[in-house]
Amino acid sequence: MPGKLGLAAFDFPSGTLLLTEASTKKRASLHVVRGEDAVHALDPGGIEPLEADRERFVAALTREITQ
Repeated sequence: MPGKLGLAAFDFPSGTLLLTEASTKKRASLHVVRGEDAVHALDPGGIEPLEADRERFVAALTREITQ
């Protein structure tokens, strides 16, 4: 049993992945896909904030604000 916040536990040889939902809105989801194209289809786009330099980050924020 995953516990009070746990929704599912997936056991692998290297460890266990625990799916939890701590939000009161209960919007957790799990997608099972086959192939890299299916993974890319789930990508909402945008930048990766931890990988973008300051210029790209500011440009992305400005673009979202002005739309």
